[in-house]
Amino acid sequence: MLDFNLKPYEWRESMNIVMQNVNLNSIEFLSVKNMSFCFLNSYNGDFYKKILCHNVWKFSEENIIDGGEEFPTFICDIRVAKLENAEIKAAFDYLKYGWDVPVFNEYNLVCIDGGEISIDLICETVEITED
Repeated sequence: MLDFNLKPYEWRESMNIVMQNVNLNSIEFLSVKNMSFCFLNSYNGDFYKKILCHNVWKFSEENIIDGGEEFPTFICDIRVAKLENAEIKAAFDYLKYGWDVPVFNEYNLVCIDGGEISIDLICETVEITED
């Protein structure tokens, strides 16, 4: 169970790590509610994997990237947790979602953490592809 009263580095420990030590190459808004994150292999720069987030309700990003940055951004951990029961409302509250929690079958929290960027989002489904 995720306890959002703890510090972020503490509650994130109970999330599943789906990727580590990769480079974030791009973020695409595919439609109003769908996003794509493209990652490169941090050793040789080749394409690694893509994360597709469907029905994104809340997207929060903080970064200290200077303007004109042309290199992919190193990402330490990408974590995903399927939210259940009280975690659902707690996650929406933590990310300061301004509406009532939408009614869907599934809720996922995605946390992308690097030295220069931190992204948190809540979506319905998460798909990891290798193409």
